[in-house]
Amino acid sequence: ANASYARDKVLILDENPEIQGTWRSQIGKPGSIVWGYHSLGVIKDQATLDALPDGFTQFGRTPEIGDLLLKDIRGVGYSEGTDGKVDGYDNDILSRNGSPRIVYGFTLGGTIKGFSLDAHFSGVGAFDKYYGQAWGAGSINRNARVLMERWHPILNPNGWAPAYRDNYWDMPERGHGPTSTFLFNASYLRLKNLVLGYDLPRKWINATTINGFRVYISATDLFVLSKWFFGDPETASASSYPRMKTLSCGVNINF
Repeated sequence: ANASYARDKVLILDENPEIQGTWRSQIGKPGSIVWGYHSLGVIKDQATLDALPDGFTQFGRTPEIGDLLLKDIRGVGYSEGTDGKVDGYDNDILSRNGSPRIVYGFTLGGTIKGFSLDAHFSGVGAFDKYYGQAWGAGSINRNARVLMERWHPILNPNGWAPAYRDNYWDMPERGHGPTSTFLFNASYLRLKNLVLGYDLPRKWINATTINGFRVYISATDLFVLSKWFFGDPETASASSYPRMKTLSCGVNINF
């Protein structure tokens, strides 16, 4: 077995003097920070809209039922406190684990009565990443898994993803953008390789010129355990080609 834990910190960076010494500075922080907007969930009823401050907007747009309600945490110039609108000043640090902090693996194996089994597992921990297509974080309508989670007042009242919209491009409140709604724990444990073999007993081959005869079955990427439910957590994005399982068999003969 082996395991490692890694922490990184930016020590020197050419930054705008305006942000040096503030929370916006990258200096003193890990290089894999995940930025985005805090989401309070889907707006599911008129009462939620009525409770918003008068004139409240999200990126200049009036919220609608089915949109995500994003958290207003800052005003102009990143001043602390609400200002009645969500915009670029409300962008915040959502996670410091944009790269896996823990990497580990272990091998299990044994032999009994000619049978042998070798299994290699690998995984990562303390790792958060966005669900998203190759061109941006957040939901894209064509993904079937997210469509199942889309909020709908009748068909899916418990859905956590924003309602289906034809008009959503570059709108974080409608799912196309970096929000905590689409930030997930991507830690996993994978069965990387499994080999099951059998060596024929010596008494079966003593009368031949064969010194060893072994048959085996080998498999890779049979399964992965993870809270990430958009497929394989190692896949770069929802539009990437999926990792393939492989199964092979063979015979080793020694003369």
